[in-house]
Amino acid sequence: MEKRYGIGPHTISVPRIKKAVGAKLSYEPPYVVDADYFAYIAALLRIAIPYTDIFLSTRESKTLEID
Repeated sequence: MEKRYGIGPHTISVPRIKKAVGAKLSYEPPYVVDADYFAYIAALLRIAIPYTDIFLSTRESKTLEID
């Protein structure tokens, strides 16, 4: 793709807005994304764009517990 279209490697960040433990802010995200739907989004991105790096939010656990 880089030779033909001038496009190099890309990455996508997939943040899930969650309150940080101990945060004292009153912000409430307009949309709540549970663990199952978050995993679904990441899986769809992996299928749709298999060679693109995907970064998950830093607030996710290593195991990303799915209900």
